[in-house]
Amino acid sequence: MTMSSYLAKVTSAGQITLPKGIRDKLSLSDGSYLEITTIGETVVARKLRADVKLLETVRRKIRRSGITRARAKRIVEEASGEVWAGDRG
Repeated sequence: MTMSSYLAKVTSAGQITLPKGIRDKLSLSDGSYLEITTIGETVVARKLRADVKLLETVRRKIRRSGITRARAKRIVEEASGEVWAGDRG
């Protein structure tokens, strides 16, 4: 595993542009998703491996189910915590 370091400036809207080297390494393109995690004062971003079509289907079903945005967020946070815990073990 190699480590690379890049510099990115945060805009007034809180946005950054990912350097081309990172986008190329992760095969990121328009519409790609990143999962952003904080560990203390460190931010970790990784390419979301789920299929975008799957995510859109899930969103559509959640909207139709009447589940609240807050409840959906809690479900996603819980599932994300379980996945991250599984990746570490």
